[in-house]
Amino acid sequence: GANAGSGKGGSVNVSADSFSTITFDGLTINAYGTGGKSTGFGSTGNGEGGTINAAATDGTVNIGNFTANADGTGGSLEGTWSGETQVGGLGDGGNVWVHLEGPGEINLDGAVTLSANGTGGSAQSGGDGIGGSAGITAFDGEIDLGATIDIRAVGTGGSALAGTFGGSGGNGDGG
Repeated sequence: GANAGSGKGGSVNVSADSFSTITFDGLTINAYGTGGKSTGFGSTGNGEGGTINAAATDGTVNIGNFTANADGTGGSLEGTWSGETQVGGLGDGGNVWVHLEGPGEINLDGAVTLSANGTGGSAQSGGDGIGGSAGITAFDGEIDLGATIDIRAVGTGGSALAGTFGGSGGNGDGG
């Protein structure tokens, strides 16, 4: 049977340099990767998250509510199991960073969610899930954060599906 394709997130950068200012009332950025699904014949696809950077170097970035998603999700078995050995796709989280090299300023006034999760696909044997990296760093300057900050780099293994005989769940490895 045909093999499912892999999905890889790209790169997104929001950057203020040389005394410039960028302002968003709210901003959502997605650079996720999702592996293709198998219909019972052929393999599932891997999903790899991309890279998201919000940075300031001698500039100012102002964002109200900010959501950045660089999750990787492996493909799963859908439909009827063919009797072939099936393994869920690898889910590999990407990278999400808010970074201030300074001097400069980053103001995140609203809710902030940074996600670099990896989730393995489900099949006869579950695929592995590997969390990526996510964080907020400052080397020179000031970062002001709002009241709600949620940063995740979780790895979750895929499930072994019932009725597919003899599989095991995938491994989960946090970032």
